[in-house]
Formats: sequence, structure tokens, C-alpha cells
Amino acid sequence: MPFSNFQTIGQVISKYPLEVEQDSFLPEVEAKLPDFLQENIRFALEERSREDNETFLAESLIFPLLQQAWKGHRKLKLWSHRTISYNNELIGEPDYLIAAKPVGITDRFLVTPMLAIVEAKKEDFDRGWGQCLIGMLTCQKINANDDLPIYGIVSNGLAWEFGKLEGKTLTQQPVLYGISDPGKVLGLINFVFAECEKNLMKTKSQAPASA
Repeated sequence: MPFSNFQTIGQVISKYPLEVEQDSFLPEVEAKLPDFLQENIRFALEERSREDNETFLAESLIFPLLQQAWKGHRKLKLWSHRTISYNNELIGEPDYLIAAKPVGITDRFLVTPMLAIVEAKKEDFDRGWGQCLIGMLTCQKINANDDLPIYGIVSNGLAWEFGKLEGKTLTQQPVLYGISDPGKVLGLINFVFAECEKNLMKTKSQAPASA
């Protein structure tokens, strides 16, 4: 069923049982923003109004930070509003998606999805996590490898929350990070991208050699 049918984490685990825990899995990291990005974020925050919709915050705050992190991890591909599907029940469109960058001859462009990013529409993080988790599960099923961690981010641009799915356990970082400290947010995104890249290379090294 479409991701939008899942309104909460509870609805997801009632259909796909998982253990859910709160635990700090992210380190204390920070990244220096380029001057242009720092200025653009400051400008967007100063000029935004209550009439601005989620698209304004996504285009001004979410995508620029994801794109900046992506620049340092060229083995990955950042997708925007790309549909992913495993079967007729697990199909939907995360707002953003990080997957392996396809290299050489391939029969598909979307390879090894490892991170789903979902906008918290109307600041509804419960619904955001419901849709993010079902997206993470879909990524896990597509990869057919429960040992490959799948990461999730839910954000309304102003606040950022992080999670990780390993096997049958969803771990949520208990801390909410604010755009008032963009260097911290970018540092955490960088860390997650680096983990995706590292896990991707580890998976490739463990793959059986072709006959």
C-alpha cells in the first residue's frame, strides 16, 4: 500500500513487527558550512513567513543541506521524489533518497537504497516517521540484506530527527536537532552519508566473486 497510508510508527509495526528503541547512535560532530550556504539559510529563516508552505522550507533548508553533504560522498546518489517499490504493498515516494551511485553497465538506475528522508508535513513528526519507517523497510526489502543498516531522517526544515533500521530493530536518536545550529545538522548528515558509503563498500567486499 502507498506510504501515505501509514500515519504512525505504530501502524507500520502492527503490519510489519519491529522492535523500536530510543538510543544515541550518532556521535557529537559538526561541519563548517560554506559561507554561501550559511548566508542562504540565514536569509531564508529571516524572510520566511507563516504563509510559506512546506515546499519553501524543503527547498530552502532541507535540500541544500542534503546536497552539500552529497558533494563529499560521490559513491552515493541523491534522489528527489523517486518512487521505490518492493511489491504491491510496499510502494511509495520518499521526499529524498540516498542510494548507491550506479557505475558501468546497469539494468537499473536505483541501486541499493540506504537512506530515506521524509518531510514532516504540517510539523507532524508522528506521521513523518510512519512514512519514513515504511520507506526504510522498503529499502531493506529491496536490498534483501537485513544486515545492511538503513537510515532515516524526518525534518520540517527547522527540526531534524534521525533513525536507523538494523534487522528487526528501529533505533531513534532521542535528540531533536535544530536548524539554529546548522553546522551540527550538516555534521550529522555528513556522518550518516559516510556510514552509508562505508556500509556500501563493506557489502561489495563481502559479495561472492563471479564465476
